[in-house]
Amino acid sequence: EYFLLREENDETDEHTLHEASIMTLNTFVKETLLPVSQSDPGVGDFTNGIFSLSPHNTSSSRTQMVIELLIATTDTSSVSLFYLLYHLASDDGQELQKKMQTLYSSRPESFKKGLGLACLYEAMRYKPVGPVIMRKALVSSKVSFNDKTLTKGTNIIISLERMNFDKELWGDDVNVFSPDRFLSGDMIDKKVKCIWNSLHANS
Repeated sequence: EYFLLREENDETDEHTLHEASIMTLNTFVKETLLPVSQSDPGVGDFTNGIFSLSPHNTSSSRTQMVIELLIATTDTSSVSLFYLLYHLASDDGQELQKKMQTLYSSRPESFKKGLGLACLYEAMRYKPVGPVIMRKALVSSKVSFNDKTLTKGTNIIISLERMNFDKELWGDDVNVFSPDRFLSGDMIDKKVKCIWNSLHANS
């Protein structure tokens, strides 16, 4: 995002070093890390689950997603985990904390795939890692809501605040921390993709 904002400085030593580093990392991920991850059932399940959320499940998009996991996700994950723990420790989170403890004690696998995961999703929605994210269009395409063409190479600024608090998608209780929105109701798949794409979309 830093270099998207400073495109006029493409020829600086700083930019050249950054570009070379990313290319080296790209080669490592594509030729070494991805093949190894697919040979390990546990790691493969994790990576394939993430890849399935991408609107463009291609070799280049998979490589890009893994690079983002390596160099950016530690920061974004720490924000989500911090807020989740903060909420659970507050007065408003006491009931949810008890519910989580009860379910984890009796059915840990069900907890991990259900309520536990829903809590992480809701933390990512309720307290996004920043007000906006930036992306660059990889191809030219029409934008559905105004029928205009978004040309290849265009920088796109996405408001996470607007997306994560859209009442048409999340319901009237958008200002309430509620993991249940990921466990029942309409458009659950769309909601999950919305959360993941706010971090890993690469188009």
